[in-house]
Amino acid sequence: MKNKIDLGFLNKYKIKIMFIVILGIVVLLFINFNKRVTGSVIDIASDSICERDFCELDSILNVENVSIHNTQEDCWTIINGKVYDISDFVSIYMGDLEIVELCGIDGSNMFKNKSGDNKVAKNTLENYYIGDLK
Repeated sequence: MKNKIDLGFLNKYKIKIMFIVILGIVVLLFINFNKRVTGSVIDIASDSICERDFCELDSILNVENVSIHNTQEDCWTIINGKVYDISDFVSIYMGDLEIVELCGIDGSNMFKNKSGDNKVAKNTLENYYIGDLK
């Protein structure tokens, strides 16, 4: 009769490890999903919320860097000293060439001429705010 080694305790550890791995995956998926739904992430170092996933933009929100974002797919504009990433808005209204003309430039005058004091336009624009021009 051969001596059998009882390895039943290993199965218990395997189950615990699998449970921990699956739980970790679920938590990571939840965090990623939540980030996409809210459109923001928490900057732990400063305990502030960085709108639309644009953390630490202070050093790049200048005219030169905004001018790089000048396509329909990557469209930033400056309006009244504030920088906006209107890429999503441009993709919705691709047929409107006047909106595309705002990409990469200071569009303050064009925005004022087109929208005037329209509160809906101003409120819509605020959804795309990423920071103040430096």
